[in-house]
Amino acid sequence: MIKLQPIKKKQTILRSPYLFILASLVCLVGSLFYFQPGVGYEIISNGEHVGYVKTKAQAEQTVESFNRQIRDEKGEAATYDLSVAYQKGKMDKKEFTSTDVMKQNFEQSLDIRMPAYIIKSDSKAVMAVKDEETAQKVLNAVKQPYVVKSDSSKISNVRVNFIQDVEILKLEKVSEENILESHEALSKVNPSAAVSRSKLTRSLVPETNTIAQLFDIKTSYEEKGTVAVAPGVQKVADPTMKIGQTKVKTEGKSGVREVNRLVTMVNGSVVENKVLTQKVVEKPQDKIVLYGTKSTASGVVGIAKQYLGTPYRWGGTTPKGFDCSGFTSYVYRQLGVSLPRTSYSQSKAGTRISRANLQPGDLVYGPGHVGIYVGGGSYIHAPQPGQSVKISPMSQFRNFSHGVRVM
Repeated sequence: MIKLQPIKKKQTILRSPYLFILASLVCLVGSLFYFQPGVGYEIISNGEHVGYVKTKAQAEQTVESFNRQIRDEKGEAATYDLSVAYQKGKMDKKEFTSTDVMKQNFEQSLDIRMPAYIIKSDSKAVMAVKDEETAQKVLNAVKQPYVVKSDSSKISNVRVNFIQDVEILKLEKVSEENILESHEALSKVNPSAAVSRSKLTRSLVPETNTIAQLFDIKTSYEEKGTVAVAPGVQKVADPTMKIGQTKVKTEGKSGVREVNRLVTMVNGSVVENKVLTQKVVEKPQDKIVLYGTKSTASGVVGIAKQYLGTPYRWGGTTPKGFDCSGFTSYVYRQLGVSLPRTSYSQSKAGTRISRANLQPGDLVYGPGHVGIYVGGGSYIHAPQPGQSVKISPMSQFRNFSHGVRVM
């Protein structure tokens, strides 16, 4: 028994280093298994690379932190689909991604949807904005170039409306990348406004130069104005003046008419100008012209008798020779009265007179022939080829139709 005790003590002493080494190896293997040098996790969000982390626990913490950040920044109304995958592998020369960079990459991989207001024109979406107030500002900006300034004395009842069916509609889920800020939305209808362009593609929003094509603006207003009313002409007989003489007694004066119109424009061009009411506020003063009625030896008959004996000439209109209508027109022209060239036209040049009411100086007409009544049942005329201007009894005027009073 005494010999055995030292032997057991020696065996215990020999075994304790092995136990220590074994424990150290276990710890080392466990540490290597946990930390796995040269190995990491790639985070993939909605099919897009987000970054690299050492452990899966770090990735999960980053995802949870990102979700809280979105709720804080966007509010509870924000919605999105987030599908995260973790791919374990060797890092090689890859570097781990910082938390801030990963959060930014997470956000770019998402389609974040927010409540927004859509402006529509004939059921076609024009743009999306954050609030109804901004939408109304945009529509007002579209109308603004076509607003006519109202002047209480001339222009009133100005109305500016869209021809298309335009509405503002609220939607609960609109891609955030398509929702314009107020200054961006206004720049679409006012290209001169300075705007910092987003790098995101806003497919819902048309280019600035197509905005005008999506709206047609109808402008209408009432306009008061005045127009001149031309004076008339009154002819007054003056027995002190010879037949054929005229004289302006008063020049006359234009009047004024007040007109109220309804003007309609489309996209700035006038398409209708309708008179609603009108009234004369200042009457025009007629021009008065005196004309002579005094008949003397130098009157029509007296002048006509001066050419007795002038030979007949076909187409003649001068004292070298007359045909019938050439003779009558020449005589009247001496008194300042212009007659048509042919006998038929002269038959309609004045007031029609029956044979019983003929007076000296009246034209006497029958088909193909015309002369001048001299009184006493006779007339003076250029008869026919081979004869001269002469006075003949009316009884010899074959086919007489009627007289014409020119004076």
